[in-house]
Amino acid sequence: MASKQAISRLRKELLAINKDPPPHIHVHCDEKNILDWSYLLEGPEGTPYEGGWYWGRLKFPKEYPFAPPSIHMVTPSGRFEVNARLCLSMSDFHPENWQPAWSISTILTALLSFMCEDTSTVGSVNPLPSVENRIRFASESLAWNKAQDDFKQIFPEVDDIVEVALAKRSPKEVTSVEVTTGDDSIAESVLVHSSTRKDEVAIEGERDAVLKSDDIETVCSCA
Repeated sequence: MASKQAISRLRKELLAINKDPPPHIHVHCDEKNILDWSYLLEGPEGTPYEGGWYWGRLKFPKEYPFAPPSIHMVTPSGRFEVNARLCLSMSDFHPENWQPAWSISTILTALLSFMCEDTSTVGSVNPLPSVENRIRFASESLAWNKAQDDFKQIFPEVDDIVEVALAKRSPKEVTSVEVTTGDDSIAESVLVHSSTRKDEVAIEGERDAVLKSDDIETVCSCA
């Protein structure tokens, strides 16, 4: 059972996120168990995850915010193992690193940023699939999510979430994107949506706030 402090803190964080959602991040809190949250991450533009929608879970300890949550990703992404518990410095793999000032927004912004890197950790797919395969996972992710009964109950408004996200972008245009991996250059003709500069600045600011801190490293040394 959650402590009174955990309940109070999580309710405050939910209100804050609903009032001012971080870019590319959506959350849902289980009303029957406030320690069980789901998140939905929108793949950032200009990455192999663009156009993808990635569902996962945060499981908070009853001592929160004095102990970190476990982090899981459910949607197949090519980046993380399905339903695996992820080892990150702000996850329950490393309670010694946890700082109570960190929030759910901090955790998910850092997770999204780490997802766009190629660094390995416990729970990540190793070796990392090709760019083409991760792009394919992204294109299939929304349909995969909507085929899951749990997801439909948690995010029944997913079509509205996607519609609003697309409306924030400029009109679609097909462009050629060159992705370099090692010595090979792979030119892919993909459908790219350009985000508004406002969204770009917002997510860059969120990432900088997390990743420039000397007190936090997104990935641990367990890999």
